[in-house]
Amino acid sequence: MVLTHSAMLLAADMEVEKLDKARVEQQQALDTVTGRITQIAEKNQKIEQLRKQTDEQYHLDENQLLEVSALNSKDKAIVTLIQRLKSLKDILAKKTGLLQKLAESHTIQTVKWEETRDAVASMSKKYDAVIKERKEQEIFKRKDGPAAALGWVKIQEEIDGLVKRLRLLLTRDLEPAKIVDFFVSGGFLYITTILLLIITLAILRRLVRVLVNLEQQPFFGRDLWRLLALRIFYRSFPLLGTTLALYLYSMLPFVSSSVPFLRAVCHVLLIWILCKWWLDFLTLWNEGEHHRVSVRLVCLLRLMLRISFIFAIGYTAAYSLLGGAGALLLLGRLLFEFGLLGWSIYLGRVLIQEGDASATEKRTHLPNWRTTLAGLGYFIVGAGAFLELSGYGQLALRWYISWGLTSSVLLWGGLIFFIIREEERGFKKMSESETSEDKEKSLPIRWLALRLCWVAWLGTVLTWIILAWGGKEAVAVGFVQVMTYAIPLGGMNLSLLGFVQAFLVLLFTHAATRLWRRFFLKTLLAKSGLALGVQESMASVSGYAIWAFGIISAFYALGLSATSLAVAFGALGVGLGFGLQTIFNNFVSGIILLFERPIQVGDVIEIKGVTGTVKNIRVRSTVVQTWDNASLIIPNSDLISNQLTNWSFKDMRVRRNISIGTAYGADVDAIKDALLEAADQHPLVLQEPKPDVLFADFGDSALIFKLRVWTSVQHAVGVESELRFKIDRLFRERKIEIPYPKRDIHIRSIEGAAPPPVVNTES
Repeated sequence: MVLTHSAMLLAADMEVEKLDKARVEQQQALDTVTGRITQIAEKNQKIEQLRKQTDEQYHLDENQLLEVSALNSKDKAIVTLIQRLKSLKDILAKKTGLLQKLAESHTIQTVKWEETRDAVASMSKKYDAVIKERKEQEIFKRKDGPAAALGWVKIQEEIDGLVKRLRLLLTRDLEPAKIVDFFVSGGFLYITTILLLIITLAILRRLVRVLVNLEQQPFFGRDLWRLLALRIFYRSFPLLGTTLALYLYSMLPFVSSSVPFLRAVCHVLLIWILCKWWLDFLTLWNEGEHHRVSVRLVCLLRLMLRISFIFAIGYTAAYSLLGGAGALLLLGRLLFEFGLLGWSIYLGRVLIQEGDASATEKRTHLPNWRTTLAGLGYFIVGAGAFLELSGYGQLALRWYISWGLTSSVLLWGGLIFFIIREEERGFKKMSESETSEDKEKSLPIRWLALRLCWVAWLGTVLTWIILAWGGKEAVAVGFVQVMTYAIPLGGMNLSLLGFVQAFLVLLFTHAATRLWRRFFLKTLLAKSGLALGVQESMASVSGYAIWAFGIISAFYALGLSATSLAVAFGALGVGLGFGLQTIFNNFVSGIILLFERPIQVGDVIEIKGVTGTVKNIRVRSTVVQTWDNASLIIPNSDLISNQLTNWSFKDMRVRRNISIGTAYGADVDAIKDALLEAADQHPLVLQEPKPDVLFADFGDSALIFKLRVWTSVQHAVGVESELRFKIDRLFRERKIEIPYPKRDIHIRSIEGAAPPPVVNTES
């Protein structure tokens, strides 16, 4: 058989179906050889036991013979006993020799059977590789069309062969003796595996209860997409666990004879899972009083999924029993594909009709998702039928399977997309609202986590789509090659994997410093009695130490050795000695700005009488854009060493004071009401803290009031101006006078002249 199969393997034009059948024969032969080796091993154990018993009996007789011979008696009974013991000793010696020869013969047979087993196993591995390669080639190989491949004679022969196999399966393979041999040859490992499978199913049922209880948690209850994903997952969770357990069971070496059967069962269960995901999605998405999709459309889709599942089970079972493709399977594929084509045409008409009705109600002529989905269905089913009729049956089968896997990837990708989008919306609302200091510190971590979630989502969806279309090796090999490709640069080898590792190290360092600072201040130093400034200094220094360790670890992840770091720091020290003190000062000041964050990008600062917004904090300098649209380039050391005013330090709110003078005798309550009304009616004036009015002073010629309002930094100047316009209008409407300053002028008397009158003037 080995020579025949080797010749088949070398034949370049050998059909894949024949190779599959030969592979099945090899598996059967391998099982037979393994059984013979097991039987010989059991016989050897029995022979070894007999040999030990014979040796013990031989030594016992030898001792008895020595004892009897020592009597030196001429009694006939003793002489007869001595003769019998000698005869028994000779018989036991011959028996030991025969058992030894039999054991040696069994050993030789075991060696031969093991050589045969190794040869068949090696041949099976070669067949697996060749069959895999040939199947990949067969996908794009054109065969005879259905008209030439189909024939009543071929179909009748395959039906007879299928019936014969079923009879053998039901009569011979399920005999009690076969079942007993199966369990005896495997020992208690098979029973243990079955018990472990039952225990696994019981654990899965308990886990499903835990997942069901998660619906009551606020995290899942307040979001539609999270709740929908959770329900779909726990409904299919027992099926997922069973499939995984059976697949791992089929990978065990002592059940190699059941691998084809279990693999087929795993394939059927996988198809069941994919169909169940979509069935549960349609049910859960359309439940409740308000139907998001019409009931007619949901029924059509559910019917298609159930029919596809039944066809997949039948096709997989027939393929396993027939040992490969044939006319009967081709006929089944044609019937299914043309039925699917008719169903898609009908479903497309229903979708387009509902789309036209929806567009009429909304008075729009733009195509909606129903028309797009109908066109996609026509394309998928029509292309598969065309490939089948053209002779590319395997390619058509791969086409349908890949689209089925892709639809499941898009289902879960869409659910996760909407979950991340809802999280991002919640993050935006949280960042725009007034938050506590702890929440404010967690915002950068949440922002970075969301960005990483988007990157992971995109990479995962693309990877699974490539896997769905048969790119397993391409994805794995290509990913490893891209990640590990090293670019030599001096004494370093830079790679994308190194940059990813360095990024992760810095990310974890950032998170560690955040958590450490909170733990250090609120736990370790909470009751230490140290001054608040000392506690902050200790927390900052320890945070810098963690950052130094993280940066050095990131350098090592990038490929920088201790020698490279020593050379770099040595060159830096030499540079400082040759006039880089100013640059290094600005560099260190920039690091201090980034870590201590007295100013941040977006802050409104005032320095040397100039007010502007921080646009960028660079290594050497900081860019500040004034409100006159001029850019100031300020060295970082000036921002550290000089005094400046940060109007938006951790808070964008500012308070503005507007002074107003009114005439003596005016109604102060009316003035207060007018000022508060002007503040309340302005949309950019914050209502918390509330605006208030102060009676500041009795002036020389007016009563002085101050209106104090809170607003944001970027609107402060405009709000002040608009409030003054509003106050002036309200005072005019309510006859509240804003007086001019008054002065009393006294003219001294001139000798000989009449004293002049006192003149009261207003200027």
